[in-house]
Amino acid sequence: SVVNRSGNINTMQLLAQQTGMHPTFGHSILHDGGKYGNGMLTKEKPVAVNKISLPGADEARTALIVDTRIKTPADQVMRTIPYLQNPGTDEMTIMWLTNVPARRKTAR
Repeated sequence: SVVNRSGNINTMQLLAQQTGMHPTFGHSILHDGGKYGNGMLTKEKPVAVNKISLPGADEARTALIVDTRIKTPADQVMRTIPYLQNPGTDEMTIMWLTNVPARRKTAR
């Protein structure tokens, strides 16, 4: 996001340049003179990006879904699963579980 508190620096672009990765940003709200939201760096260029609105009454919340094509053997790919929890009417907690293999090795 590019906001006053970060010195109006495009932090996603800066991180992308420093890491050689592809930046994706989806803003949730206008805040502090700029856009504030979720960012993701990926090794491969995204083939699709979707931003979805999440429930909440006080402030707009969003989730960023980034689809990439990877060049990793299938048995080494890990799947990330969001675990959403809505304890109140205007709040939400998201945890990411990234320990599930996308494919299991089959016996030969």
